[in-house]
Amino acid sequence: MHGMRWMGLAGWLAVGLVLPITPVLAEEPSPSPTEKLEESVQTFLSAIELFLLAIPQYAAPEVLPNGDIIIRRIQPGEPQDKKPADPPDGRKI
Repeated sequence: MHGMRWMGLAGWLAVGLVLPITPVLAEEPSPSPTEKLEESVQTFLSAIELFLLAIPQYAAPEVLPNGDIIIRRIQPGEPQDKKPADPPDGRKI
């Protein structure tokens, strides 16, 4: 019985030592539904933008004198105003 007192005392002492260490969680006000919606839409638009940037871009098709059709891929770092060289006969589809 005497040992039980010490275990109880040790338990309360442990709780007393741990309580001051654990931070008191301050409740932050939850965001309003409008704020949640704005954040969700912003995340969605960012995902769509990344998706669109991942789709390769192509120049207008070109027909070579031998009848071959070439569709050139535009490189991501290439300026948009730069046009691919025209085929020798200048025909485009």
